Amino acid sequence: QPWCCPSLGAPWGDEPWADNVGASRLNEGLRWHDLAASGALMINGSDWPVDTLNPFPTMQIALTRKTIDGLPAAGFYPDQKLTLEELLAGYTRNGAYAEFMETKVGSLERGKLADMIVLSQDLFQVPASSLGKTEVLLTVVGGKVVWRQGM
Repeated sequence: QPWCCPSLGAPWGDEPWADNVGASRLNEGLRWHDLAASGALMINGSDWPVDTLNPFPTMQIALTRKTIDGLPAAGFYPDQKLTLEELLAGYTRNGAYAEFMETKVGSLERGKLADMIVLSQDLFQVPASSLGKTEVLLTVVGGKVVWRQGM
C-alpha cells in the first residue's frame, strides 16, 4: 500500500513502525519510487480495516509523501513519491493482471467489462495535496450504473 509517512516519535499519529524499525533503517522502508523504477509491478489497494477503503487519501499521501495533514512539512523521503500514472495503473490494470483478469477488466477497451467510475475532480488537473478530497459521483459495473451520488 502506498502509505508512507512514519517518523521517529511521530507527533501526528499513533504509528510505532518508525520507532520499531529505528533511525538507522528508516530510509530503507516504503521505497515505492525505487520499486516502480526497477520495473516492479505495483499493485495498490487499501489496508482496510487498518486504513480507509477510500483510495484517494492514500493516493494523495503517495504523491506528496506527507500525511493528509501535510506532515512532515518536507515530506517523508520525498524522492520516493509515485506519479499519478503509476498510482492509477496500480489501482486498475496492474491489479487486474495480478488477478489473471487483464483480458476482462483493468482498462477501458473493446471486449472488456465496462467497469468505471466518474470522479468529482480531474486528478490530472488538481494539486496533489487535494486528491484526498476526491469523491466518486457514479459507479458503472459491467456497463450498468450501480451507484450514483444522490441516487
